[in-house]
Amino acid sequence: MKRIVTLFAAIIVSALGYYYTFGAKQLTAELRAIVSWYLEELELNGFDVKLDERLESKDRYLITCNDTQRINAYLEHYDIDISDDDAAIMKGLRVGLEISYLKGFFHALSADLYLLDLPKELKENATPFQHKLYEKLISEKLFRAHIDIDQWQNEYSGNLGDIDTVFEGDESLTLLLKDAKFGGEYNDSALLGSYLNIGKITLKKEHDFTILLEKAESSFRKVPDTLYDFNATYRAHKLAAMLDDGNGIEAVDINITTHGKSTDGKDADHRLDLGVIADATKIRLRDDHTVWMFDGLSADIILSDISTKVLDEMQEGELVATDKLLATLVTPKTQLQLKELKLSRLYTDRGTKALDGLESQGTLNITEDINWTLALAQPLTALPYTTIHLDILLSKGLYSYLLDLPQLTLVWLTLEPVEKDDGKFFEFDYDRNALTVNRKPIL
Repeated sequence: MKRIVTLFAAIIVSALGYYYTFGAKQLTAELRAIVSWYLEELELNGFDVKLDERLESKDRYLITCNDTQRINAYLEHYDIDISDDDAAIMKGLRVGLEISYLKGFFHALSADLYLLDLPKELKENATPFQHKLYEKLISEKLFRAHIDIDQWQNEYSGNLGDIDTVFEGDESLTLLLKDAKFGGEYNDSALLGSYLNIGKITLKKEHDFTILLEKAESSFRKVPDTLYDFNATYRAHKLAAMLDDGNGIEAVDINITTHGKSTDGKDADHRLDLGVIADATKIRLRDDHTVWMFDGLSADIILSDISTKVLDEMQEGELVATDKLLATLVTPKTQLQLKELKLSRLYTDRGTKALDGLESQGTLNITEDINWTLALAQPLTALPYTTIHLDILLSKGLYSYLLDLPQLTLVWLTLEPVEKDDGKFFEFDYDRNALTVNRKPIL
């Protein structure tokens, strides 16, 4: 649904190439003609488009996904990349599109998008409960998106309608969605940036599980005139996945920042660096036997010198097998760097005992070409083609706790830490099947 919303936002933005100086009726006619032209383009690219109703300043269209291969190729034109399998599932999807012209002082076009029918494959493979769920989705128009396009042809904003409903069955399913807003910026029909904010979303199955996301924000910004340079952020006040018995995971104040930076290499081989910085204020894990709580968990990771040759091929629509993909992406120049992994504090014994945490840094370098066909089946066969350096500093309290765990007895008979910064330090080095810990050979 989000991809379809993005597509129609792009189409409507592209239609606003006219000056905002005409009278309302003349401008409405001009905008309507251009929108009609783009909807006719949809018909040439796998969609079935029918005009259902026309009023003075409003049109309603019925749009159905028919030829999914042509649709997939068309979506790629708007930088919306989905797999052929995902595109095939869209066959039979039917939506209503209501377009209002000159609705509000700042908005040249506004649109409402809602479900009229679900893909054929979903309905054919649905259980009786899923059939009831799908019928409710459509009859009550639960998933509805509103989009506003500004007069200056470069931004859109919108929202998803609030949902608070119960799907009845053997065990009821409750869905809550509040304050979902999205927007973005286009340039020459290309997406430059976008955002999605969600106040709250809850999915709860009676006597089974609850999934909760609160105060979530995401943003994406692409660097103009580049294929792979971007910055993205993801934030959430709370994320939880809990079973009815209380087991599960809960995280508070999550922040994730990602970025991509490409550089030109030899023979037009572009190299790509990807970075991820993540942290969470609190994380709670619970199962039938124990409760773990973590305070101040953070990580900073960089994957550098990835070859983009195969990504360029995929941009042109070529299918690439997984082993070929990895062999082309990951070369002897590639490095995985753990700049920092830090845990400030953790709580054991069902959350009653507080311990200082740990710090870690490390690097993994690819030294030779890896046979990924073999490595995918037997991962350890890739190790001889890498070098690894890893530093781990455990607090004395955490080290003492781990030392008492019977399942780690053999580990502590092999590893001997050194004192450093009031903690227990381990320096691991692996090179060509040789492993040392604190510079003492283990293998």
